[in-house]
Amino acid sequence: MRMCRLVSTVTVCLAFFMFSSGCATNESAAWKTLQEDTYKNTFSYDTGSVEHTPANTVKVMASSNGAKYLYEIDCKAKKMRILSDRGVEPPQWLNIVGRSGDQLLYDAVCP
Repeated sequence: MRMCRLVSTVTVCLAFFMFSSGCATNESAAWKTLQEDTYKNTFSYDTGSVEHTPANTVKVMASSNGAKYLYEIDCKAKKMRILSDRGVEPPQWLNIVGRSGDQLLYDAVCP
């Protein structure tokens, strides 16, 4: 009985330490902010989601103020499309505009 209580106490302490130190989840550590304005609007991407495809594109999850989007970027042609946008069928390739969040994302994930 005493050993069981000790194990329970240690487990609770370890769980508390992991949650308080951020060890329980890597979600916040994987997201990198690319842009933040004076109103705290952010554009970021999940560094762990970067995937190089056989079609020579890069897929990556990005977030704009908490809304998440799956981007596909053609690094060679400097074009992008949002695959998770339900409003466009099929997703259209768009030019990446300089000095934009899309340009920052392109700079971060394209070799």
